[in-house]
Amino acid sequence: MDYDIINQVYEEIIGIVNDYTRRKNCEYEVARKLSFSLLGYYLVFGTEIFSKLNVLLDSVNIYECISEEDYRERAFEVAPRLRENQNVFRYNPITIWDYKYDDEKNFLGGIPNVIYMKEELTIDNVLSIVHELSHGLEGVSASIISEDENTVFVNQGFTCIGINKETNRFRADDSGFIELMATSLENRVLNALLKLEAKKITSPLLKEFLEEIKTYKGKNVMTKSYDRLNVTFKDFIDNDAFYNLVKKYFYENDEEGFKVEYESYDSRLNYRTLKSAAQFLASDLEDISTVLYYSEIIMKHAQLFGKATDFEPDKKLLILV
Repeated sequence: MDYDIINQVYEEIIGIVNDYTRRKNCEYEVARKLSFSLLGYYLVFGTEIFSKLNVLLDSVNIYECISEEDYRERAFEVAPRLRENQNVFRYNPITIWDYKYDDEKNFLGGIPNVIYMKEELTIDNVLSIVHELSHGLEGVSASIISEDENTVFVNQGFTCIGINKETNRFRADDSGFIELMATSLENRVLNALLKLEAKKITSPLLKEFLEEIKTYKGKNVMTKSYDRLNVTFKDFIDNDAFYNLVKKYFYENDEEGFKVEYESYDSRLNYRTLKSAAQFLASDLEDISTVLYYSEIIMKHAQLFGKATDFEPDKKLLILV
């Protein structure tokens, strides 16, 4: 690991964050945690991802809240329509899309608003930002499927999103795979940050953060978001060959490319089955038999994919962070 490059990259990230702070007038805590999040993106994807991140940072708003009341009021400020559907507040963090139209009500795109509750540990908020920026990146490569005066349908993140132009409410056909990709990225970022040695870092800000998380070094760690989805898909998330597919296709919104290459590893692999299982396991299923059914399917797929890619799963005790 070349720390001269890493230190230089972090300095450049600080410059990106400073520009973002001036444009958005965001708080110091948001800026600090955003810098760690962007470093995580660099460690996982390399510099290439910044062509999309820079587009996202031109529009995204990020808010840190210190209480449930603050969280709700910030969400209402961004989207007054949520007063009619307060069930949404069981989620933390959250991305609220503010869709925009021209004077003739033609769809222009959406501004993502990321809202999260301040946690005691910095790493928790860093991973929240990483997760929600993933959802924002889905929008960078989104495309319009169809549009009329009332509704627009958008292809985004391997799913179809229908948006009501009057209310700005949206509905996704399938959100499970989207959440799998975001939680996979969280885990990749967490483990990449844990590999850094604080003593080789020149930035006091970054060094302090790495010292805070060093207690997890050398351990088999996984993030807590969507824990059932996370644990079930762990052998996919940890497999570099699978994540190379994610990097190659997901943020380009090339679902067909992902499907073809995934299934090329073994004739018994089926992308649609994988996607359906993610949808069920990301939902609030209480039927244990259904959970076990889909978990068993994913375990079999992970074994086939692991064998085809010479991947040996980590057998150490799993620690949720």
